[in-house]
Amino acid sequence: MRKNQYREILKNTLVERATKNSSYSLRAFARDLNLSVSYLSEVLTSKKMLKPKFIEQVKKNLKLNETDAYIFEQSCLYENNGKETPTEIHDEDFNEINDPLVFTLLSTFFLDDFENSVQWISNKLRIDKNKCDQLIQNLVKKNILEIDNGEISRKSLNFIVKNFSNPKKLREFHQKCLHKIGYSISYTPSDRIHLNHLSFAINPEKLEQFRERTDKYIDDVEKLMETGPQKDLYNLGVYLTPF
Repeated sequence: MRKNQYREILKNTLVERATKNSSYSLRAFARDLNLSVSYLSEVLTSKKMLKPKFIEQVKKNLKLNETDAYIFEQSCLYENNGKETPTEIHDEDFNEINDPLVFTLLSTFFLDDFENSVQWISNKLRIDKNKCDQLIQNLVKKNILEIDNGEISRKSLNFIVKNFSNPKKLREFHQKCLHKIGYSISYTPSDRIHLNHLSFAINPEKLEQFRERTDKYIDDVEKLMETGPQKDLYNLGVYLTPF
């Protein structure tokens, strides 16, 4: 499942209705969904998100089957600031999938050009197909991915590792992240990355406030960068460490 699937459902429905009725237009579609034509146009072109207050109304007017209705609703909710209830990844599961590639792999499902095959995912991640397949199988065992009739899908649109209590494993994970970032800095063209660094004196009593602000900052950046077509995979890390 990809979060922008609701747009695909809208576009496919419009095409289907227009095929059946040559006079059916975007204006007619907006009328049938009880939306303004300008707003619907901006939603379809990823300039705006479908607001939560319209989800039930539009879903009902589209006359979707149960499966498509669920996909439509959940993908809308995810795009609207991740309001789908997060599925928690527990400590014991994180310990066994302690690899940044896991979370990058999960992000591939949201890419506009996503293709549902191990080969495509491995090519996108630039890793061996066997390694990619092993990662996918591990995620299936942990109930994070599922495979049905050869189709790979996420069990939830929104995962979170919460209340993590294994400092050693957490450090290992971020060391792997930093290794990947270091490689990217060395080989990515400068116009495709943003670099900043600061060394400064601090008041240690402000550390908790720093954590709260950076958590919000990361959430805000994620929402900003996910608005509109998603065509590439990026890493963002914030590390505050003693000199």
